[in-house]
Amino acid sequence: MNKRTLRNNLSGVAFVTPSLICLIVFMIIPICKGLYFAFTEYNGNIGPNWVGLKNFAKALEDVGVRAALWNTVKFVLLSVPITTGVSLALASLIAMNFRNRFGALTRSILFIPVVCSNAIVASIWYNMLNGSPDAVVNAVLSWFGIDPVQWLGDPSTAFAAVAFVTIWKGIGYYLVIFYAAIMDVPNSHLEAADLDGASKLQQFFHIILPAVKPVTYTVITLNTINSFGIFDICYAMTAGGPGCATTTLLHRIYVEGFRSYKFGYASAIAMIMLVLVLVLTLVEKRVFDRDD
Repeated sequence: MNKRTLRNNLSGVAFVTPSLICLIVFMIIPICKGLYFAFTEYNGNIGPNWVGLKNFAKALEDVGVRAALWNTVKFVLLSVPITTGVSLALASLIAMNFRNRFGALTRSILFIPVVCSNAIVASIWYNMLNGSPDAVVNAVLSWFGIDPVQWLGDPSTAFAAVAFVTIWKGIGYYLVIFYAAIMDVPNSHLEAADLDGASKLQQFFHIILPAVKPVTYTVITLNTINSFGIFDICYAMTAGGPGCATTTLLHRIYVEGFRSYKFGYASAIAMIMLVLVLVLTLVEKRVFDRDD
C-alpha cells in the first residue's frame, strides 16, 4: 500500500469516525442497554434484577399495552398511505404544472408545519379543536348550523383529530423528497409523452410513478418509523385520553418508565415496538423487491 492510498484511507476513517462514535454512543449502546433492562426488574435504585421473560409476558397480557399497540397500528395504517399518497400527488402536481415562483411559494408554505416544533403545532390545533363554541373549528361549523363537537374530549373523534394533525404536519417533509425525485425525471420523457398525446394523468402513472419507486420505498419506510414514534403531539393535545383513545406505545413507555419508574418493563415494551418496526419495514422491502 503506497502512501497516497494510505493517506486516502486515513482521511476516510477520519471523516467517518465522529459519526461512528455518535452512532455507537447514542444509538447502539442505548439499544443494547435497553435490551438488557428488558429482561430485568429495575426502578433506578434497586436492581437490575434478572427476571427473564416476565416483563414480556406481562406486556402481552397488559390491557393498556394492547390498547396502545392497537392505537399505534391504526395510526400507522392510516398515516402511511395517506401521507405518502397526498405528498406524492402534491409533488407531482407542482412539478408538472407549476415549475415557477408559484410552485416554489407553495412548497415553502407546505413545508412551514415541518419546521415548527410539535409543541407549537399541538398547542395551535388544541385551541382550534377544543370543545368550546368559540374554537375556530366549532365556530366555522356553527355557520352551517352544526352544534359544537368535543373533538378532543370524545373517544370517537379524538384519535381522528390527533391523526389529522400529525399527518398534516408531515406532508410537507415527504413532499420535498418526492419533488426532488420527480425533478430528476428526464424532461425529454415527459415531452415525448406529451407529443404522443398522453395526458398528465397518464404521464404520472406510466413515467413518474415508476421513476420514483425507490424514493417511494424510502418515504414509506421513514413514514412507518416516524408513525410508530408518535408521542409528543398526542401527549400535548390529549395526554393519551380520553381514556386510552389516543395512547400510543411510546406514550405507554413514557408512563411506565418515567412516571412509574419501571424501567425494565418499559424497556420490554420498547423492544416489542422495535421488533414490530423491523418486521414491518422488512415486509415493505419484500413487497417492493417482489414488484421489481
